[in-house]
Amino acid sequence: MELLVATIAVSIIMLGVVSIDQALRQSHKSTSRNSLVSMRSSAIMLNITKTAQEATGDKLNKGIYDEASMLSTHSVANTLCIRKEAAVPTPGDYTDDSWVCYTQNTFDLRMCTFPSPQLPQACGASAGTSIGQVVGIDSSWVDTPGSTGSGSFYLEVTITNRYDPAAAKDTFDNPEIILTTRISPPALGSSME
Repeated sequence: MELLVATIAVSIIMLGVVSIDQALRQSHKSTSRNSLVSMRSSAIMLNITKTAQEATGDKLNKGIYDEASMLSTHSVANTLCIRKEAAVPTPGDYTDDSWVCYTQNTFDLRMCTFPSPQLPQACGASAGTSIGQVVGIDSSWVDTPGSTGSGSFYLEVTITNRYDPAAAKDTFDNPEIILTTRISPPALGSSME
C-alpha cells in the first residue's frame, strides 16, 4: 500500500514538473516570436519614415502618393510613393527628383527608385529591394486644415505583420502586431500652410 501511495505521489510530481516545463517553453517561444516580428516591423517602418522625412513638394504638388491616390491616378494598388530631392537640391524644380516607391507583392514589401522624369509606379515582383515580409501596409495622406489656418498635414502609415505572414494569426505560434506612425515631412510642413 505504501508503495502504491509513493508511486502515485511521484507520478503527480512528475506530471507537475513536465507541465511547468511545457508552459515555460511555450512562453519563451511566444516571447521570442513576438520580439522578432516587432523588430522586423520596426525596421520596415524606420525605412519608410526615413524616406518620408526626405519628401519634397508643395501644397499643389505634395510629392507623396498614398495608396488611395496611387490607385485613383495610376491604377496601382498596394503602393506608396514618395518624391525625394535630387542629390543637388533644386527647390521648386521637381523635374530632376526621383520617386521611391514601396509595393506589397503578396507578403513581400519591395522598395524601388524611379529617376526623373518617370512617374511613380509599382515595384515589380522582383524589382528593387525586398525590405521585409508584411501581412499588409496601408498609407494615407491626412490634409486637415485647422480653424486657425495652421492645419494638420501628415502621412499615416500602418503595417500589419506576423511571425509567418502567410499563416493565420495565433497568439502563441504566429503573433501579429500592428504599427502605426504619423510622419510630417519637414519640407512639406512649411510649404503646406
